[in-house]
Amino acid sequence: MADWFKNVRDAVAEAFAAKLTAEGVTGVPVTTRDVSTENLPAVRVTYNASEQEVGGTNVRDDYGYPIQIGLYTIQPNEGESDETPGMSATQFRQYVREKFHRKRAVAVDGIDCFLCEYDPTGAVVDEAAPTFQQLRAVAVVTVYARVPRGS
Repeated sequence: MADWFKNVRDAVAEAFAAKLTAEGVTGVPVTTRDVSTENLPAVRVTYNASEQEVGGTNVRDDYGYPIQIGLYTIQPNEGESDETPGMSATQFRQYVREKFHRKRAVAVDGIDCFLCEYDPTGAVVDEAAPTFQQLRAVAVVTVYARVPRGS
């Protein structure tokens, strides 16, 4: 059985890394792994909630895969510039919205990813996570995909 959720998450990470490259953003790696304060700034792409069945046909099921994209940076000290190396929080949200909202922005072998939606407010955040204080901006991209039934 294929892990479609992981494949979708990885495709979102690749697509967003390509967007940052196209925008000329350098020094901000995109990862699907945990980030640490030693390698900031960074963008982390991870699961936001469980997949949701949203419809389908006689041979395929439609699922929504909520993927969280977060910008992690080192917070400035009092009196220091609030500029984030690479991009600001506003630019980050703009890049996510431009890349994914109402688009067919990702491709995953074996399934039809037919729509992405951007949600700047729906992120589930773990306030006890070690890097929570470095989370500067976060958004959720839900990728809707038609998956072969029984796979």
